[in-house]
Amino acid sequence: MTRFVTGAGLTLAALLVAAAPVVADVSVRASGGGQFFNELRYRASSVLAPQAGNTYGVENLFDGSDRTAWCEGVAGNGAGERITVSFGGQAAPLRLLIKNGYAKNEAVYFDNARPRTVEVRTSTGAAWRTQLANGTGWQQIALGGDWVEWVSLTIVDTYAGAKWADTCINEIQVDFEGY
Repeated sequence: MTRFVTGAGLTLAALLVAAAPVVADVSVRASGGGQFFNELRYRASSVLAPQAGNTYGVENLFDGSDRTAWCEGVAGNGAGERITVSFGGQAAPLRLLIKNGYAKNEAVYFDNARPRTVEVRTSTGAAWRTQLANGTGWQQIALGGDWVEWVSLTIVDTYAGAKWADTCINEIQVDFEGY
């Protein structure tokens, strides 16, 4: 059985969003403590300010909806911006599952930038780069099941958006059991 851990499938004991518009921090706890982690905390180095009734915070990374996305909030294409998922202690994630871009619809997907190359880092000091496909389906980044306290993704370069330079990611799920 595959176990994906996202905020949408958990009982939320805490949902905290940092007040500063530049850094976002969301904490999600599993009721009674998690089987695979103590706490999931999503943190982003920046967040695009709300526009036209849409918000772009890190909570969108685990809400299970294609109608929302995290979008970085700095000038340019977001190179150097980072998402970190920490576990409130040590955990052994096997892989990250990512839906690249803003998958609301085809026009929105191609109008916004999407990460092409990301640098993956873990609390153990491991670091590597991987290329993401330019598509809305689920993609995986193998983590190997090592015991870590956190995993981060840093945008290295992007697929350019037709209208906007804002770089977006639809969803990130942490998989602890594989398939």
